[in-house]
Amino acid sequence: MRIVVVYESIFGNTHRIAAAIEQGAREAASTRLVSVGARAADDVADADMLVLGGPTHAFTMSTPGSRDEAVSWTNDPKRGLHLDGETTSGIREWLAGTPLLPAEFATFDTRAQSMRHLPGSAAKAADRQLRARGATRIAPPTSFYVTADNELVPGEEDRARAWGQHLAQASTGHPALT
Repeated sequence: MRIVVVYESIFGNTHRIAAAIEQGAREAASTRLVSVGARAADDVADADMLVLGGPTHAFTMSTPGSRDEAVSWTNDPKRGLHLDGETTSGIREWLAGTPLLPAEFATFDTRAQSMRHLPGSAAKAADRQLRARGATRIAPPTSFYVTADNELVPGEEDRARAWGQHLAQASTGHPALT
């Protein structure tokens, strides 16, 4: 079983969640963690499962405009924000430019804890696109939460590790998590 975790991260929280998911899945599968900025299309060609995630911007996947706005926030010292990598493309563009995808997938996002009960998320939008392309969902879209101070809510990395374990188990013959 080969699982590739592909992520978009602007301030580092999605990267941390993706790394925790990969760590959890590694216990039951061969795994790889790849940023969309690394042009991960080649990395998923021979994978059995794709785990795809990014930050939620305006109730969906980031756009060039929303990423530019996020970058501008780093100019405000009161916010204390620092970039975690490339911001010129995200999971939206990655999906559009990746012709071959694994048969199985799961999606995740990071989003503000205060938006927990509002509809729409990057994970749900990516999930719709992957299902439309014929891939099989292993688990429902899952959100991990960030505080108003742009810190992961305590326990989210542990929850992400456990989710990664469950994804690997679901793909190796255990009942699906959907």
